Amino acid sequence: MNIVNKEKEKYEKVHSSMEYGLGLRQVNDLKNLNFEFSNRFAEIVLDSKNCLDIACGGGTVVDYVDTLGCTPTGIDISSNAIQKVSNKFDTFVGSCHQLPFEDNKFDLVYFLDGMEHIPVEIEIDSLKEAFRVSNKYVCHAIAMGSSIRNGVELHINRKSQNEWKSLINPIAVEFEYKEDMFYVRNNTVYLIYKK
Repeated sequence: MNIVNKEKEKYEKVHSSMEYGLGLRQVNDLKNLNFEFSNRFAEIVLDSKNCLDIACGGGTVVDYVDTLGCTPTGIDISSNAIQKVSNKFDTFVGSCHQLPFEDNKFDLVYFLDGMEHIPVEIEIDSLKEAFRVSNKYVCHAIAMGSSIRNGVELHINRKSQNEWKSLINPIAVEFEYKEDMFYVRNNTVYLIYKK
């Protein structure tokens, strides 16, 4: 079984739990504009007509960006996750290392609490795909700690804040993006790039 199918199987099981992927912590953090990343993220969403939520889970962030007037699309490797997203949104089941969208389709592409779940074998392709399908902004929030659910480590790709920055920045430059924000809070590194 290849690495992507293995991850798909793992997240189908994880998302079979009704509450997984629907946590409000992330959305509550995004709504708290006292946090630098949250404030900048809201500004970016307001400056974007459409966006892609990679690893959208149950769609709580999709709902939030919709309330700000940006048309969201969600993609997740788990069909169980996608079933939790409101059917008023376009959603796709697929892997972040091969996004089924044309170049420059979205003003904003965000991958919040995602890269730490991505196998190292496909991390470069996954990062490049986010920049490929964006035409204005790419945002990452990457947890640097462990997350174990039912005895399974979900954060299989852990790096330091500087290792993530060193990995992503050259890819951003390759796609003609500049670093807009580098911010660390609660053991999470936040990176925003702007074209």
